[in-house]
Amino acid sequence: MSRVHSFSGELQVAGIPLFYQGIVTGDGLVVTLTGGDREHIGAVAWALPRPSLKGEGASADVSLLVRPGHRDDELARQLGKELAMNLEEPLLLAVGIHVDQITQGQITALLDATPTLARVIRSAYLDQVIKKQP
Repeated sequence: MSRVHSFSGELQVAGIPLFYQGIVTGDGLVVTLTGGDREHIGAVAWALPRPSLKGEGASADVSLLVRPGHRDDELARQLGKELAMNLEEPLLLAVGIHVDQITQGQITALLDATPTLARVIRSAYLDQVIKKQP
């Protein structure tokens, strides 16, 4: 029996095709989110869930590595934090979305879609991995 569990899917935000893949390790997840005209790795977020410092709910600490000349860091930070908090798992997230002639509206739409992206990725994880385990 394979010990590697994975999940994947695709969606569109502001006309930009996006693809996600995840691998479940023994203690955490490795997720990629790529898309647009040229998929790549532009930023990596390492997110660790923790209790909120306000005393209620959850939060996450996020560290970033950013490829010089790339601007995927804000989406990586936001989405990494959201996923780590909602999945309650340590998470390594690699993001690389390049769109030729991207508009400010598309950039805003991608950042605004963070909660939706987190829900979609979380649902894929639950449906494709958790529900299939014995």
